[in-house]
Amino acid sequence: MKKILESDVKKKVKALLDWVGKRVPIYTMTPATFGYGESGHPDRLLYIKGYLLGIECKLDGNTSLLRPELKPTQSEKAQKIMLRRLREAGGYPIVVHKDNLKEFKVLLENIIGMSIDVKVDL
Repeated sequence: MKKILESDVKKKVKALLDWVGKRVPIYTMTPATFGYGESGHPDRLLYIKGYLLGIECKLDGNTSLLRPELKPTQSEKAQKIMLRRLREAGGYPIVVHKDNLKEFKVLLENIIGMSIDVKVDL
């Protein structure tokens, strides 16, 4: 059995957004600071139908972003700050992982009002 990586989750999120972007107008980007900007930005920003989503991809739900009882890593500390700032600005921070990809797909389907023909099983 193939080992699942965080990059596999990111590829599934990209596949979903590629499918959606061919059918409805979206704006999406992957922030990259290359050491010059602030750390902690979500892996992907998505603006769709009036919603700004900050999508942080993780391998699984075993992260302090979802489980506050866990001690956060340095990067998770920065991510928490950015996700909080997004929420305070009216956006929606979302943590997507291998176990909730289907729920993320359903969220997108509800926003766009149509079924998405992309398999999200890993």
